[in-house]
Amino acid sequence: MSNKWLIDIVNTDFLNHDMLAPSIKYGYSLVHAEVTAIERDKKTVRTTQGALEYDYLILSGGIRNAYDAWFGNDTYAAEYTR
Repeated sequence: MSNKWLIDIVNTDFLNHDMLAPSIKYGYSLVHAEVTAIERDKKTVRTTQGALEYDYLILSGGIRNAYDAWFGNDTYAAEYTR
């Protein structure tokens, strides 16, 4: 990550995606939760939002900004630098 990213000279809007609109348009469920267990024999996924039964399961990992390489656990320094 360059300094241009850290001081918002580069527009990061292109990193944001609307995931709800396509799920409504194409009729699939979008669940924002942490998976706590996958019971393959029962075709069930347990999440922090409850249990989900499935025929086909697609898991997608999310992203997060990881500033700890520069600032460790100092969230104040990371926010101050932004």
